[in-house]
Amino acid sequence: FRAPPLLAGLTVLALEGEVTRARLDARAAALVELARAARPAEVEAQTRATVNRLAQSTNRVQQRVAPSVVGALQPRALDLRHARALDGEQLARFVARGASLRALHLGYNPSLRPADLASLRPLRALTHLSLDTPLATRASLDHLAQLEGLRSLSLAERGRAAVPAAAIATLGRLRALDLHHTNSAYPDLAFLESLTALEELDLRDTRFPLSELKRLARLPQLRSLALPDRAGDAEVELLLAAAPGLTQLGFTRRSSLSAEGLLRVASFPRLRRLSLDRARAEQLSAAWDDFAAAAPEVEVVEPAAYESALEMISRETSERR
Repeated sequence: FRAPPLLAGLTVLALEGEVTRARLDARAAALVELARAARPAEVEAQTRATVNRLAQSTNRVQQRVAPSVVGALQPRALDLRHARALDGEQLARFVARGASLRALHLGYNPSLRPADLASLRPLRALTHLSLDTPLATRASLDHLAQLEGLRSLSLAERGRAAVPAAAIATLGRLRALDLHHTNSAYPDLAFLESLTALEELDLRDTRFPLSELKRLARLPQLRSLALPDRAGDAEVELLLAAAPGLTQLGFTRRSSLSAEGLLRVASFPRLRRLSLDRARAEQLSAAWDDFAAAAPEVEVVEPAAYESALEMISRETSERR
């Protein structure tokens, strides 16, 4: 596969579904036509969203074509979440041709084994990795610890596989850790204390004694925190002592935050963004005028809607570029 020159600079490539060589060529041709019509914004939008959702299945032609497409286009982000029949050998082929990759989403592929993540070691530019929990074992995370450029890790639960907290503790270079969707229970948050470079932490849907939030005092760089369910007024007070430097703070719709607690949130001296579910915000409507007066610089937003892996790695790659 030879990439048309007008596709240079492609950021995101999603490989899913079934695509023949003819269909691949047709989609590339469509991009070229858009570019000739002087509509680069449309080219970029379609490239990111759907135009280059290519194939990787059991079809031998597709197994050869898809890695070659990666080699030709050199995308910065690759989504293999729906790449059917992806195994360790095929993953190694993608890695061999993806020297420019900065973000990789593997999702859940039954044919992949944790040991296969050893093939990611050559990806020196890789900064973001997204995995489902069956691939996140102690052994596989040990492989990730050798990726010197890895700064962001997202984990999602699949089945009953638990997140190996002790292994996460070895990833001391991480700046962002997303445990949202893991639905995991932890006896404590001691495993976070070694992640001293951490700036962003998403604990939504996790379960642990909320008093453990005091351990966040060991994370001097922490700026963004999404809290688990049940967090409320007591946790605001705890965080004012443990993490006063927060600039972004998020509550779920099942939080117990009261009007008084909302006003205490205004006491974070550097806070610039507060994420609060609409229904919860409406319950606190009587306190909003006082909150706005106390913290006029804080933007109040709804929690982001679910992002596809493609949208997530596109956004994170651009933000960390």
